[in-house]
Amino acid sequence: TVPHLLGYLASHEIELGNLDRAASLAAESLDLVPQTGQDIAIGDAQLALLRIGLLRGDVDVADRVKAAEADRLSGLSRPWLRRQALATLALSDLSHGDPRAAFDRLAALDAIPGTPSVTLARELALLRVEALIGLGRTQEARAVLAPVRAATTHGDEPLEQAEALRCEALLLAAEGDAVSALEPIQSSLAILGRLGLPFQMGRALLVSGEVHRRARQKAAARREFEAAGAIFDRLGARPWLERARAELGRTARIRERPTGMTDTERQIADLVALGRSNREIAGSLFLSVHTVEAHLTRIYRELGIQSRTELAGVVLAGTPGETATAPGEPSSR
Repeated sequence: TVPHLLGYLASHEIELGNLDRAASLAAESLDLVPQTGQDIAIGDAQLALLRIGLLRGDVDVADRVKAAEADRLSGLSRPWLRRQALATLALSDLSHGDPRAAFDRLAALDAIPGTPSVTLARELALLRVEALIGLGRTQEARAVLAPVRAATTHGDEPLEQAEALRCEALLLAAEGDAVSALEPIQSSLAILGRLGLPFQMGRALLVSGEVHRRARQKAAARREFEAAGAIFDRLGARPWLERARAELGRTARIRERPTGMTDTERQIADLVALGRSNREIAGSLFLSVHTVEAHLTRIYRELGIQSRTELAGVVLAGTPGETATAPGEPSSR
């Protein structure tokens, strides 16, 4: 039917990054439903409008999300569409840096009757992987990712392969192996470059920037964050644009910090990042606790920071504010 076809075309235009065109097609689909009596097409159009609204960061859609109403819209009652709606909402949660909300939302999928398609099941699994990584549950993320990676290795479904590679890179970086993460993220970007899907490319560039930053390749990280921001700006995807700008800002601040530390101070900084106490550091480097404290005071002044947490963030991820102190260890000088 025409309304159903328009809803399908709207979804296709979203993938191509043509959000205005997609919104127009979805609205036209909804307008035609009363004339045709094809109520089943409502869900496709509503799902498209939900995706567009969340990508743009539209306030009205965001309000419905906060009220947990978006997945109960009249047209989204069919299991397939409910799963798609939950996936869309979970992706929005991730864009706002809320992996807990994304994980909880994905857990609600278990209550939906039936079995998702293979493609949708993999998409949902990869969203779960990202949420688990964000929660620091990397072993669980590895277990969820493994079958998807195995199933997409041959490249029969290039988009699924690219997305799985992106998650592999994100997971490796979270596990502390940023160097090994470079290969899968570069492969993901190469595949997406051939597919011409701008939103997915932007997300992969964000991960690439994070991987390069963790690998202490700051210039490459800035380049990737800038490229991601340019894509999201062109798409009108405000939440993702804000995220790209925030990541770029963090990387720029790292660049501005002086790095004139002595070898001993670098060793101390590395041990702080591993969660060692001042006493443990002193024992490892054959220094007095007082000497370690004096070095830390100079390091803080040199880097323009004030706590062990910030220092650990600089050393481990190139991102201030990431906690790296050992459990129970005070964040004082």
